[in-house]
Amino acid sequence: MKRSTFVLMALLLAFIPLLSLAQDNYHQLVVEGKEWRYTKESGGQQDGKGYVALVMRGDTIIHGTSYKKLLFEDDGETTYWAAVRENDRKIDFISYGTDAVVHYFDFNLHYGDLIKHNGSTYKLLDEQYVDVSGEQFRVMELWHEMSGGKYVSSDIWIEGIGNLTGLLDITGNWFPFVFPTGNGMGQFTSCYESGTCIFSVEDFMKQRVAFIKTITTRGSDGHTYDLQGRRMSEGKPLQRGIYVKDGRKFVVK
Repeated sequence: MKRSTFVLMALLLAFIPLLSLAQDNYHQLVVEGKEWRYTKESGGQQDGKGYVALVMRGDTIIHGTSYKKLLFEDDGETTYWAAVRENDRKIDFISYGTDAVVHYFDFNLHYGDLIKHNGSTYKLLDEQYVDVSGEQFRVMELWHEMSGGKYVSSDIWIEGIGNLTGLLDITGNWFPFVFPTGNGMGQFTSCYESGTCIFSVEDFMKQRVAFIKTITTRGSDGHTYDLQGRRMSEGKPLQRGIYVKDGRKFVVK
């Protein structure tokens, strides 16, 4: 084998892992030291004295399976809250005070996929990427099936973050958590890794509104666009997905 050919093959083999990484920007949710911050409340009102947080710190073994400990922290006081595990982009929880495994997030879902929870059916009907705090996150909007086959928007999942209420839907619509002693947990504001903010709800809302406005504006010129803002070719059939035309979204099934 010529030396030049050998060098070329070596470069190609070294490049393949980088190419795969570029094609898969999945944000892992379960990470040691990851922190979800919430406004601090007293008597149901924000008291303006810092924040409380859910933090992944340390490991535990439950039923022979390894989990991350999820801790509730408030002014230096730490309470064990739950155990969390991520496997194949699926997130499982075991709440404080129980030993039941609850399957919560599944980030393998894509447009049109269904998920069932507590006897109800949810469908992923909107999927897009939004830049937040210098990072790109996949945003998945789940819709709840109503009578007559109609759907209403129910929840927004964000890869690596959870949803817009934080790591979990703390209202109890999805997950029957047992809360640590005391309340004090308010509105989700941000997520940190290694002391760096990787996600801000305020920034997310600004970017999402700007994104939707941009797509809607483009779709008002008589042409059809996908949710990435790309103009679709005229006369060619559209693949299944969500598109914008004349300022309105429509679904191709």
